[in-house]
Formats: sequence, C-alpha cells, structure tokens
Amino acid sequence: MTSATSPSIGTRSPQAESRQDSALQPRQCAESPRTSTLRVAIGSADGKFVHEHFGRATRFQIFDLNGDMLRFVETRLAEPACQRDGHDDRQLERVVDLVSDANVVLVAAIGPAAEAALFARGIRAYVVQDFIPDALRALQKAVLRTDLRANQQFRRTHQ
Repeated sequence: MTSATSPSIGTRSPQAESRQDSALQPRQCAESPRTSTLRVAIGSADGKFVHEHFGRATRFQIFDLNGDMLRFVETRLAEPACQRDGHDDRQLERVVDLVSDANVVLVAAIGPAAEAALFARGIRAYVVQDFIPDALRALQKAVLRTDLRANQQFRRTHQ
C-alpha cells in the first residue's frame, strides 16, 4: 500500500527478496570516480511519478544518491523492449545497457526476464508506484542504515 507518508518500495518476487543487498552498496560512479554514489534509474515518462513498466519505459530519470545528498543527473530515452505480444530479447539487452551504470532501478512493474537481466549485472530492481521524491527518500533512508538488521526491516515493511 502506498501513502504520502510511507512510500512503498518492494522487490517484485520472493526470489528477489532472498538476494543479497549488494546492489544497495554504493559503487564508484564513472562521472565522479572518487565518490561512492548510489545511482538510481527511475522509469518515468513525466519525471514526477514512478509509473513505467521496465520493458515499456520510454524514459529513465537518472539520480545519484551520496549519503544524504540527492542529485538529478539526466533523462535517458529508451526504445521499449516490450510490445503487445512479448518482448524482444535484443532490445531488452539494449534497455539494460542503457541503465547499466545504475545500482538500483525503480519501476511500476517488471517482468522476470528483465529482472534477471538487471540482477545479472548487479542491479537491484524495486517495484514502486509513488512520486519520485518520496520513492527516493525511502530508498535513501534504507541506504543510510548500515547494519543488516535495518536493511532486513526495510524489506519486511516496504513490500
């Protein structure tokens, strides 16, 4: 359930829930190699709300989180991988390539093939339908908690 005071971020599947939180560990960003930054790709056509299905997304809003700092980087245009009758594997790989520098992807929905392709690259996908600032704040709070128990609690309460 999503509300203004408690944005909901959850993984798509129980299998994804059992994965380690390695994607939530900051890594060096190509733009700023000396800074540990969490890069987030958000499926949003309007830049205000997380509402795009990963395979149908035409735009990804890219943000960097560094501690309690948040910075908009850019909007990336994508050619959707999914059509009415399924997805194109080559195009899916191109969309994954487009966000391959991200640690985390926030989308309104994601299929198992896309989730697996992201996970194979060390990218964690979360399903959320909320305003972008609220979704990023919820993610930011989880990242700022460094101990494992805090991360486990976040996963339990934000599904």
